[in-house]
Amino acid sequence: MDVLKKLSEYREKINDELERLLDEKIENAKKEYPGAADYLEWIRDYNMRGGKRLRPAFMVAAYEGVGGKEMDKIYKASASIELMEGYFLIHDDIMDQDDLRRGGPTLHVAYLDYYKKHFQGSEMRAKRFSEGMAIIAGDYVQSLAVEALLNSGFDQARIVEALKVYEYANQSTNFGQFLDMLSEEMKAEEVTEEHTMNIHKTKTSIYTIEAPLLMGWALGGGSEEQREAFSNYAIPLGQAFQLQDDILGMFGDVKKLGKPVGSDLRDGKKTILVIKALEKGSPEQKKKLLSLLGKLHITEQEIEEAKQIMRDTGALDYTRNKARELASEALEAIENVELAEEAKQYLIGIAEYLINREV
Repeated sequence: MDVLKKLSEYREKINDELERLLDEKIENAKKEYPGAADYLEWIRDYNMRGGKRLRPAFMVAAYEGVGGKEMDKIYKASASIELMEGYFLIHDDIMDQDDLRRGGPTLHVAYLDYYKKHFQGSEMRAKRFSEGMAIIAGDYVQSLAVEALLNSGFDQARIVEALKVYEYANQSTNFGQFLDMLSEEMKAEEVTEEHTMNIHKTKTSIYTIEAPLLMGWALGGGSEEQREAFSNYAIPLGQAFQLQDDILGMFGDVKKLGKPVGSDLRDGKKTILVIKALEKGSPEQKKKLLSLLGKLHITEQEIEEAKQIMRDTGALDYTRNKARELASEALEAIENVELAEEAKQYLIGIAEYLINREV
């Protein structure tokens, strides 16, 4: 199977549904809340800028895998998990104080520009206004996500089961963000591999893979065996995906990535690469790596020094091998369960793509 072609097919239909839903909300706002129509246009733009649509694609594939046939309904429902991502990203941009998202301004930055064009006030008032408006936007998108699931047309009992999974993902991701922000302030030597892998589980495995699969499973009326297999596939795959992301962030090809490597080091992130290098390194290597971790104006030469420490201590090999082991665990779980063949081949193929990708 050409898994990227299949993902593209999923993405086209998911985008059509997202566009229909958001356009409908804009038209309704023009009639009922005229002042809010522009606000919703910005939300529409933010959510339609791009993205692989991996999460809703996982949801649709799981639904097909357990024998679901009502494709119009599942595409309507799949908008919910993509809008959940939009809600998280809007709030995440504020917490990280990011200016750009998918090639465009983040919502709080867009509203900062809006404030300066239309109002006069202090920098503090402008910041409070812009971040407040973005928080409201995120909350609205969260509400819209739930509404998309409720209005999908599925049997009420199945919608309730899917909503339980949705809230499980919502709460798990919030816990993961809490742990992640906590680790940012902890000393590097205090952050353990277990702590970091738990962040990967809650922020990547559950929200990106397990929850979409289980929502599709719930709406398709799958078996308990299938549910267990989806979870056993999702958790290690999400962790492997994040480890591969960490490796690419330090050792990837700049031309393929389209961005400089070493940003995780500059941001002071305690990845498994860093944790293992500190654990296995000599006193000199530890001292050097700690001096570079979180260094705002780190040079290319210093990034190369950090990379060499990660190679020499075995941190790179450890991380790479752990990602492969987790990926094998995920593939074994999905290969041994009864699913519609095309959906199974997609899940196998997308797993292999995620762990072998170079971007």
